[in-house]
Amino acid sequence: MNDVETLSPQAIPTGTMNKAPSIPRLRVGLPLGPTLRTKGVGMMLLVVVYALFIWAYAINQKNELLVRFNELRELHETEMQLHLIELAAFRDITEFFLFIDSEQELRPENIRDQIEALQQRQVAVIERYPEIAPTFAGLSHALAEAIINPGRKALADVGIQLAATQRYLEQLAKELALYQKALSDDYYALGDAAAMSSLLFGLFGVAGIGLVAMYFFTGLTRDIKSLERRLDDVVHGYRGAPLPIRRKDELGQLTHDVNRMVEELAQREEDLDLERRKTFQQEKMAAIGTLAAGIVHEIGNPVAAISGLLSTLQYDLGQAPMGHDDRVERLQMVQQQVDRLAAIARDVSDFAVPQSGKRELLNLNGLVENTNRFMRFDKRLRNIEIVLDLNPGLPAIYGVSDQLVQLLMNLMINAADAMEGGQSDVSKISISTFRVGADIGLQIEDSGHGMDATTLEKALDPFFTTKGAGKGTGLGLPLCYTVANEHGGTITLESKPGQGTRARVILPVDGRAKPRTEQEMAS
Repeated sequence: MNDVETLSPQAIPTGTMNKAPSIPRLRVGLPLGPTLRTKGVGMMLLVVVYALFIWAYAINQKNELLVRFNELRELHETEMQLHLIELAAFRDITEFFLFIDSEQELRPENIRDQIEALQQRQVAVIERYPEIAPTFAGLSHALAEAIINPGRKALADVGIQLAATQRYLEQLAKELALYQKALSDDYYALGDAAAMSSLLFGLFGVAGIGLVAMYFFTGLTRDIKSLERRLDDVVHGYRGAPLPIRRKDELGQLTHDVNRMVEELAQREEDLDLERRKTFQQEKMAAIGTLAAGIVHEIGNPVAAISGLLSTLQYDLGQAPMGHDDRVERLQMVQQQVDRLAAIARDVSDFAVPQSGKRELLNLNGLVENTNRFMRFDKRLRNIEIVLDLNPGLPAIYGVSDQLVQLLMNLMINAADAMEGGQSDVSKISISTFRVGADIGLQIEDSGHGMDATTLEKALDPFFTTKGAGKGTGLGLPLCYTVANEHGGTITLESKPGQGTRARVILPVDGRAKPRTEQEMAS
């Protein structure tokens, strides 16, 4: 059974549009990641951590520079001490050689006195600078020998040791100067490296944080602009595909809410359009009813007059001599056609009687029979066999007559259209009513070409139709679903390609507003 619509696709008046029920807004939570505030705090923490890293690096470099500075200071002090030792050694050597070169007689006691004075100065130097004691070991030994065995040989040995000590001190001074220069160069190089590293770290840090901030705010601006454009499109009627959600923060939640808003707007507009079309259909049927009542009234008077004249003629012919049987038979044939015309007028009149828009107790079988008699005048059903299987024991149901008639008409016309151009030799529509637990069932089955699984799945969707342009609006079955739902019932479709379609409507007798499943109804 294809989705066929009996409504006109022309503009629908909105002055009588029913107010659609409000849709409760439920906030569906989106799984959130870090919020914008968390990202901002994270950015600040990143800056603080980087600043702490720069500070720690600067402190470390400062400590390295302090170590080099202390080494330089100690080296400078050592150099000063070495110069003092050199001066002392130079003075001793000078005095020693002046003593040797003097014209005084080198008596042992004089030599001993001079050696002891030299030894005392050496001991004083060693006590002051104990780290150079190994340097004076040879000199100390020579001085001790000179005190024991004073003489020129002892004095010569002392002179040799003094000269050797002097040379060693000069060499040590040169090495110390070279080490001091290397240490000074290292100090300045370390200072330059620390300054350059701090500068580079600062520049790279600023550049890195700037790039991260630029990436963050560029993405934020892009998503805000995209959301702004989408909202503008929604204002101008866009109801298409939702925006992709790239974020898991507040902006992502806002995008999710906008997508839900668009879906709800689309659903609301579909509901409103269905309501408008239902209202228009009701108004159209009311207009047709009024027109039909007028036509029936106008036809009824001539039919009654013709019927009266025929009765008179039949009476007159009945009083005439025999031999006029053929004329009596012809008049009887005319009377049969007049009776048929009167029956049609009564059917149309019964169907055109204005029905109440309020819920009332209804005879479902009576609605089916009246609708069937009226729909037989539709050219789409003239060559179709309609079989009624109505359960006479059905209770009255509580509903709106016009809406249920509309449901029946749409389902019957859909069934007729489903058999148009079909391969079945027999075109038949079977309509049956039955009990389903405490509820009532209505089933309309056709022998048409059926529907595949994809079409069947979408058959109740608004505006879905398999018909060509201008032959259907895709609102027939959705309107049937709406009518069944408003009566607290359900509608289900069963179909397979080549095996026809079965539409099954379950309605509660008490007009419940909440639909129930067939399992619930059966229980």
